[in-house]
Amino acid sequence: MVEVLKKTPFGILAAAAVLLAVTGCRSADVELPSAEPLTPYRLATYSASDAGDGSPRPAIVVGQTILDLAASDALFATETGSPPFDFSTELIGVIAAGDRSTARLNQIANRFDGRE
Repeated sequence: MVEVLKKTPFGILAAAAVLLAVTGCRSADVELPSAEPLTPYRLATYSASDAGDGSPRPAIVVGQTILDLAASDALFATETGSPPFDFSTELIGVIAAGDRSTARLNQIANRFDGRE
């Protein structure tokens, strides 16, 4: 089988896939960003043109980048293998969640700092 993998143009990728399948790559292997407030951020609301009804949505502002909170949390969950946080669709609900949401907001800010 190794000889077949070496002869294919994607041999390295195929070998990596086999190794991952055999060893069982788990989401626990991914290190989560710190929940400490290492990256400053602000909370905001914005109206997106794709919202349909123009209703305001919560956002996290990291540096000069405005990130939709639900979308950035979903991407964070996908990239880290952690479950989505399921933030409120209203900013007041995000704030009312207190320390529970603050830890995840810190992780999102730390993860996406410097990214667009």
